[in-house]
Parts: sequence; structure tokens; C-alpha cells
Amino acid sequence: MRSLPPVLLSTLLIGSLVACSDESTDDDPGAGQSVVTEALGDTVAKLALTSRIDAFGPRITAAITAPDDAVSMQIGLDPNFGDDDWQPLADSAELPAYEGYQEVFARFRSDDGTPSEFTVAGITIDSHAEAATASPPKPAAVGLIAPNAIEVSLEVGRVQRGVGRQGDTYLGDTVDATTLDRGWTLTGDDAPTLSVARRVSIPTDGGRDTNGEMTLFPMRHTVTLITSAPLVAGSTYAVGSPLGTSIEFTVDDRTQSSPAVHANQVGYDPADAKVAYYSVSEDVSKAAVAPEVRFAVVNQDGTEALRGIASSRTATDEAGKGDVTAAKVFQLDFSAVTTPGRYKVCVDTVGCSGAFDIDDSVWSALATTVARSLYYNRSGIELNAPFGSFVRPRPDHPDDGMVAYATDLTAFEASEQTDETVFDAIAEKATTTPVDDAWGGHFDAGDWDRRPQHLFMARQLLDIARRYPDAFADGSLNLPESGNGISDLADEALWTVDLFQRLQLPDGAVRGGIESERFPDWGTPSWNDTIPRYVYAPDAWSSWVYASVAADAALLLRDVDPERASKYERSAVAAWTWAESQETPQTEGDPSNAKVVSQRAVAAASLLELTGDAAYGSVFIDIAPFADGPTSPLACHSNEWCDAGWRYLAIPEQLTDPSVRTNIVASFTELANRIIDASEQTKFGWCLEDPGVPMVWGMGVGGNPHIITVLRAALLTDDQSLFNAAQRCAAVSLGANPTNTSFVTGRGQNPARHPLLSDSSFGGVPVWPGIPVYGTHPLADLSWVEDYRLKPAGSNVEGADVALLESWFDLPDVAALNEFTVFQSQAPVVWAATALAESAARRR
Repeated sequence: MRSLPPVLLSTLLIGSLVACSDESTDDDPGAGQSVVTEALGDTVAKLALTSRIDAFGPRITAAITAPDDAVSMQIGLDPNFGDDDWQPLADSAELPAYEGYQEVFARFRSDDGTPSEFTVAGITIDSHAEAATASPPKPAAVGLIAPNAIEVSLEVGRVQRGVGRQGDTYLGDTVDATTLDRGWTLTGDDAPTLSVARRVSIPTDGGRDTNGEMTLFPMRHTVTLITSAPLVAGSTYAVGSPLGTSIEFTVDDRTQSSPAVHANQVGYDPADAKVAYYSVSEDVSKAAVAPEVRFAVVNQDGTEALRGIASSRTATDEAGKGDVTAAKVFQLDFSAVTTPGRYKVCVDTVGCSGAFDIDDSVWSALATTVARSLYYNRSGIELNAPFGSFVRPRPDHPDDGMVAYATDLTAFEASEQTDETVFDAIAEKATTTPVDDAWGGHFDAGDWDRRPQHLFMARQLLDIARRYPDAFADGSLNLPESGNGISDLADEALWTVDLFQRLQLPDGAVRGGIESERFPDWGTPSWNDTIPRYVYAPDAWSSWVYASVAADAALLLRDVDPERASKYERSAVAAWTWAESQETPQTEGDPSNAKVVSQRAVAAASLLELTGDAAYGSVFIDIAPFADGPTSPLACHSNEWCDAGWRYLAIPEQLTDPSVRTNIVASFTELANRIIDASEQTKFGWCLEDPGVPMVWGMGVGGNPHIITVLRAALLTDDQSLFNAAQRCAAVSLGANPTNTSFVTGRGQNPARHPLLSDSSFGGVPVWPGIPVYGTHPLADLSWVEDYRLKPAGSNVEGADVALLESWFDLPDVAALNEFTVFQSQAPVVWAATALAESAARRR
């Protein structure tokens, strides 16, 4: 039986380069001000991290103990360094950082030019923890949202995660939210009187008691106060809370933060179209917002880089979804600012956004962080130094006693069922036949499945690795495979490809992945989970999906590892041949059967390029909808004809049909233009992969910006307006939205912190950076969340009243909001961010 070892250690006893940090101390739970690092054994280097907060955001100071022979070093928040990033050796370095769990990567070089392995350390930054856990709690932030409207944020409590079934611990006081509806004061010279306009109280986390029930709810109370007269510029005021605590601020629209000004918190490339937004709820804006809104872009030394006039974004039916914002919104366009630096956007007489960078590494850094997060999603491998900042024992490996049994249910049949029925179906068709070598692949969020759709992640990563070979060179992600001569992004993709290759039968049939008998039990991390595992039976759909990706792997490796490439080629052809001999599965409710037939077409396109056999091209033309003209929908969000058409265009032209190519390009451009037209009808400029897609379960505003269609059209046509639209839509996911949330963990000044991640909830593993969560979902469709999470927490938010773009709560067990998958979340962000980085580099 597998034991439950401690995971976050202040001292790690493994590897030649070891550094690990405590997430908190008893005196300051989660503020990120203290860290312990120690390296034992064959010690080469150490990092000790501390953090501080200034007016332009968090900063990490790394105290460095370098190897004795080191003369230079590289250090940063990700390991994707270039030769230009070597710098003289120093005993400390300061790095701009973000909120949430942060990792720092460092390596060193001696006189002979030999680089060391990486040293990696981690630290959690939570700038509001001290105020939230004070007794009584103190207001954490205050700012103007209009000249006569103040918004105060009072956070109450934090949750300290327990390990296993210990239950979590609530830190701090609790507050009856209704006491915050009156009793606020404003003091200062000639301070005007106050009235409370509204209070919005929502949970910021959820913790479980020792029975596994979620009963511990830290809260954020956002109170809007209207003043009888505008506050005076340059004057200092103190806002007093009904709890007897207060917060002081000086009215300065070039330094004071305003929660009403929203920008991309990760930043912008110098060549990007750059927009931010100013929004005020309709009940406040009627009396408080000037008819003309002026703004400035201010750099770190206080200099104005640009002044401008905002444009109003009005919409009563946003992309056909109704009014999903319920606010008056202005767009602040500062595309003319191209000088690299750290900036804020500031609205006259109001205040400023959070800080952001204008830098040519913004998109590549985001892509690297999200790609790195996939390593932490691996199954069947121990996570350890020097490849990361924490330890996670190896889960789901046969050498540790895990046995997976065959079920006669296919993955396609399972995909046609609901969560309520699929587990019963697996059990009904379960056998007692063990399946050898059923390990590896990537987990998703709160469960341990590895399905054929995970190969869509591998497909997108391999596409990037082939299209932009220098973006993720060997060693760029600090993986166990680094140094093998293969792109690190390809290595990550192959971790899942190899699982399905092991599941392939001698006749070529590919079994459709691994599924548990039920969802994980509470209190059980992955390495302690003993729920029976089952391997799906083969089906044509799974085999076609695998054939396409194995063929792509063979193409990528053909010149760097011919033997491995040949193995993938034989495997891909065998999977195709078996699938072609089977009856085609039929999707219920879709006569076109796009879900299945599109995967056959992708496989045909990949095998056409791999083998040069025209028969594969004939199959593609016969079954794809592109022969007679442009087609829609492409369904990029579900990897259907979008992937098939895109894959066909990557084939050398002499092997393809010119008219089909033309129709595919037209399909992308026509749909992209419809997407952009719909986006222009939204107040915050968000995108959907298809305007008809419902904004639920990760298909609304969240970590995935839904710009694959638009970017592919932009790359095909070199239409700058499409690139501009993609940049704008990506900004919404990264903080330019009404809740000021970056829906990617560890990136931004207000990132998602509590994704559905069982190993973090129950195993002591930190929430690593780079996880894009699903994001907003209509609360009216989640009555259980309202009844069993919001109301017990003391929230006053109701489904009928909350605007969709504010319908997100950072609760770790609400899958519709905080789940993620490797193929719907991480892979699309890696693909999109890399495409944005490469296209911007080409324009510079």
C-alpha cells in the first residue's frame, strides 16, 4: 500500500541541485515574506527567496549561493533562456513577479562555458493575507472608481490546506457580512459624507472540515461608497470600516490603483495592439462618470508615455448573449506606446490599472509557463528536483502496485455519456484482465483519466514544435528529457503519445486510454489513490486520433531520431489500417458525425504528408467538407474540422489539391471575421471560437482566450486586424475584465488561485503557475453552487442578478468554473501565446 509522504519540504534530499521553499510561516500565513531553502548531498547551488510589494507589483529577491567555479548565471521566472540571458555572477537578484505561487529558475556557467543543471525554488505571494487574517480584518485595498465613488475591498480569512483527510484550517476571524452595510466613515481635511451604494460578498476559497464537507469560506467583501462631493486631488483620506479598522489613501490619479481600470496583467508586446478598459456598474455610472473619459499611460518613474481619450463601448446584446456585463465600459487604446518598460494605465480623476510590462518576451514567457505546467500534470513519474520546486511522489505506475484492467466499453461510447452514467457503464463492461504498460500520459484537474482527447494536446504541441522549432528548443522547459536533442515541447507531447502507443494492440487497434471507476475520493491525492483503473476497448475514433498524432511525431523526429520516428510511423499506419476495417462510430444527434469523421480526416492528412501516398489525400477530399467551398463551423474548440483543415494546409502543396486549400483558407477567414464582428459587439472585446457556442464549461471568458480560429486565419492571410483582435481577446483572459482576474494561475496581479486540483487540495502540492482555469459560467445554471457554497459562505450574490462576466468564484471544487484540461486549457494557450510571440517578432 502506498503511503502519504509529506510533499512540500523545507529540505529536499534528492538531486545535485536542490532548492525548495516553505509556502508560509506561522507568523504570516501565505504572505510570501519568508522562505527556507537548503540543499543536501552533492550540493551545487542554493536559492533563498523573499518577496516584497511596491507600487508596481510584487518583486522577488533571490539570495544566491552559486557553485565555486561559477562566473556567470541565468535567472528568471521560467527556464527558457537564450544565450543573451547570461549575466555576471551576483550573490542576489531581484525579479518582478506576480501573485500566487512563483518559481525561480537559475543555472550557472563556469570558465569553460559548461552550464550547470537548474536550481529551482518556489514562493507563494499573497499580498492581502496579512490584512485578511488580522483580528479584526483590515481593508486590503481602496481606490476610486469615479470622482465621487470609492470601492473598498475587505478580505476576511484564509484557508490553510491539510494533508490527506486531516481537514483544512481556517485562519483569521469571521465577519457577519450584514454588519458591513453601514458604519463606514471617511476622515480627512473637509472629507465629504458617505453613503453605501452596494456590497458584494463572495468566497475567495473553500476549505473542508475533517468530515470532508466544505464549510470553511474566506470572503471578499467589496463595498462601494458614494461621497457627497468629489474627493480633492492630493488630499489624504482614511476609510474606516464598521469593524474599527481603516485604510488610508491619497487621491492621485497617477499613482493610486483603481479596481475600475482593467488591463492585461501579463503585459503586451511592443508590436501589439494595446487596449485597457474602464468600467463602472450602471447604478454608479449614471451619476458619477464624466461624459468624456481621458487617460494616460504612466511608466515606472511617473512619466506619462501617452495621453488619450477613451471610446465608449456600448452593447445591449453582446455577441448575441444579451448584456453579460451590466456596466458602462470605455476602451483605452494605447497601441502607440511601444517602448519596453513597466507601465500602468491611469484614468483622469479616478486612478490606475495594475502594473504590466511592455516587452518582447511577454507572450513567449506565458507560453513557457503554461507549457511547463504540463510537466506537473504528468502521470507515472515522480516530480522532483532539479526539474521543479516541489516533490510529488509517482502516481499510477505498475511498479508501485497499480493495476489497470480492461473494460469492453470503448472511449467513444464513454464520450457519448454523461458523468452520471459513464462510470456505471465502465463497471458493467469491466473484466478482470490486466493490461500491461497502462501508465503515463497527463492527468487533468481533479481526476486521473487519460482519454483520446488528451492527444489533441499532443497534436497542438507538435504543431508548434514543427512550425516554430526555435520557440522551445531542447532544454527550454527543464524536463527530465532535456538534452536528448528533441524540442522540449515535443518531449512533453510525447509523454501522452507514448501512453497510447503502449496501449496499441498487435493488430494496430488503439485502446482509448485509462479511466477510474469513479471520481477521486476526498482527501486522497493521486499517489495514494487506489480506485480501480480501467483501460477502454479499441475503437476507430481513438485509433484515428492516435494515428494522426503518431504520424506527426514521426515527421518531427524523422531527422533527429530516425529509429524512433520509424516506430511511430509503423504504429500510425497500423492504427489507420485497423480503424479503416471497422464500422465508423456514429455521434448521437449529429448526422454529419463531425466528431468522428473529422478525426479520420486529420489522420489522412498527417499520413499523406508522412508517406506521400496519394490514397490518403483522396480519403481527405472524399470525407472533408472543403471540396465544394468554404465550410462552417470549424469547431476549433473541439478540434474537429478546424484541425483537419489546418493539418491539410501544412502538407507540401504538390501533394494537395489547390481548390481544397483555397476553400480551407476561406473557411478560416470567413469564420474569423464573424468571430471578430461578434467580439466588436461586446463591451470587453472577448472572443468565442464560434459565436453560436454557449458560454459554459470553459467556453466563455476564462483562461483559454478562444483565439485559435482567429490566429490561424491571421497566419494564413497576414491580416494585421486579425492579429490585433486576437491580442485584444487574449488580454481579457489575463485581467482586462470586470473582475480584474487573470484566469491563469501564478500570472498577473490577481490570478486564479484555487483550481480544481486534488493534489493541491489534499496532498500539500502548491498550485503551480500556468494553469488556465475554465472561468465564467452562468450562476443560474449552477444552483448547487448558490445553495451549497455561496449562501453558506454568507454571499449575497444570486444567480438571477449577477452578470455573466462576474459569475466566477475561486472555489476549488466547482468544476464548471475552476476545472481545466490539458487539451481544452493548457494546449490552446501554449499554441496561441506562441503564435502571438512569433507573429509579433516577425513584425518588429
